[in-house]
Parts: sequence; C-alpha cells; structure tokens
Amino acid sequence: MKRGLLVIAELIDPDLRITMEKNVKKKSEGLSWDRIAEDYIAAYNTVLGR
Repeated sequence: MKRGLLVIAELIDPDLRITMEKNVKKKSEGLSWDRIAEDYIAAYNTVLGR
C-alpha cells in the first residue's frame, strides 16, 4: 500500500492504527543493538561448534 493511502486508512480505521502500532513495537524490539549482538554471538558459536 502506498504511504499516502496508508495514512488515510489509519485515519479512517482506528483498529488498523492500533494493530500497526503493536506490530511496529514487536518489530522494533527485534532490531535493538542488544538483540543484534546476541544473534551475532549465537551465529559465531554455531560456526565454531560451541
């Protein structure tokens, strides 16, 4: 969906806005530097057989 249409849809449908806010929060939690570092450490340990 194009950005302009998405903004209009959010204004018209409050449930859509609430759902999108929840989804963005979940997505952002997986993108923290701590989470990224944990993923890299896990990948290195897998490669090294630890």
